[in-house]
Amino acid sequence: MKQTIVLCSGLGGTPLDWLDTAAILRRRGHHVVIVERPGYRLDHPRPGWVPTVHDEVATILRAIESGAGPVVLVGHSIASIYTEAFLRLHPEKVSRLVLLDAAIESAPLGVLPRSVRLHAARMGASVAAQTGLQYLGAGPSRVLLTRAVPPDGWDPEVVRQVLAIYRRPSFLAAAMAEYAVFSDLVDELDELRRQVPLPTSSVTVVAAHTGFPTPWGRSWVRRQREFARSLRARFAVVEPSYHHIMIDQPQRVSDLCVGPVV
Repeated sequence: MKQTIVLCSGLGGTPLDWLDTAAILRRRGHHVVIVERPGYRLDHPRPGWVPTVHDEVATILRAIESGAGPVVLVGHSIASIYTEAFLRLHPEKVSRLVLLDAAIESAPLGVLPRSVRLHAARMGASVAAQTGLQYLGAGPSRVLLTRAVPPDGWDPEVVRQVLAIYRRPSFLAAAMAEYAVFSDLVDELDELRRQVPLPTSSVTVVAAHTGFPTPWGRSWVRRQREFARSLRARFAVVEPSYHHIMIDQPQRVSDLCVGPVV
């Protein structure tokens, strides 16, 4: 059965992260929508963008075609916050929610006032852009942040496009602003959780694991499993994979999106 799959990137994510996953889903006959969030838009990014959960829910709502039936909604990392909120607020529009390596970390910057966090983020992004640090650091930061490699390796043209995105001042400003308000996003979702119960839609929490038997890896999988239990969701581990599961394991991700629910 043809379905609409809506893919939502996390902090600092790009549409190119979903290339292989989207291609597999389209070959299977599904309609794929990759959400372009306002701060990260490639055509007309929104200057001074600061995300809120309700604003990002509205962005997802606009991305879903009005005539489409319930969609499969996929959120990676921090986008798990927005997609879970979307399911709570618009349950009739979601047939399945898939949370890829969901953001469940603590927010150490939350002890600082929001205005201080945002000012520091904007100043840091501005200095990095104006001094050339952003341009020079685009490649190393991409490798450090993702460490992911597609099954067939990186296409040089895709690498060029990714670096061009990472070198945009608006992109860095958006990523740093989103990181700065992470604790606020968590608080906003927690408030929504208290007010709006999770519907009975199918939810799957997916944890990435490198396959290396490290204490951190075991702890991460355990915490993701506990998160799944709190949502009464199904749980799956994808390995070997770093955080960007859709890059490392696009076939497995596509199966989790549209395969049988087990």
